[in-house]
Amino acid sequence: MPKLLFSRIRAYKFKDLIRTRKTPRRFDLFLSRNKQKKDIQCILTKINIDSNVTKDNLQAEYVAQPTLEQVLTNKRSFAAFSSFLRSEFSEENIEFWKECKDYRERTPLAELPSKAAEIWLAFLHPLAPREVNIDHNVREKIKMSIVSPGRCCFDEALSQVYWLMERDSFPRFLKAEDCQNLSGRGQRSNSKKDNSL
Repeated sequence: MPKLLFSRIRAYKFKDLIRTRKTPRRFDLFLSRNKQKKDIQCILTKINIDSNVTKDNLQAEYVAQPTLEQVLTNKRSFAAFSSFLRSEFSEENIEFWKECKDYRERTPLAELPSKAAEIWLAFLHPLAPREVNIDHNVREKIKMSIVSPGRCCFDEALSQVYWLMERDSFPRFLKAEDCQNLSGRGQRSNSKKDNSL
């Protein structure tokens, strides 16, 4: 026969624990609540102080680190970023970005259809040698607009590739040696200028 969980002895011990437990008085409850409030206020002020410090540190780091737009507009950092992407076997993203920017800004109207077909075959066709990773729906829209392309026919694909570089490759680039060397060269050249003056 299985043992009972509560034998008579265990039940008496349990009753003794309940009897010997001190019941708090109203005054004790009031004091403990005030103490709890002070403890919570101390914790909250500590959290606020710590969060202010981290916000300042994050703002300082944010100012020190370049954005993807700044990297893509600067020739030297663009070259460093493209070599980093080449080392990761994803240089087609930056090449597609560059071709689309040239297509939108520099291609004459008469050459738009041929340039659009060239970009399609190089980057967006399913069997393209340097196929970029974009959404299927966007790819189909571009395929339909290739017949009579406008300057903005690659904008959705361009934004997806930009977002992919910004979220995936660019944070790794900021931690890589290429970016560290680039920032080190800039600091060295500034210090050389100061020494020569």
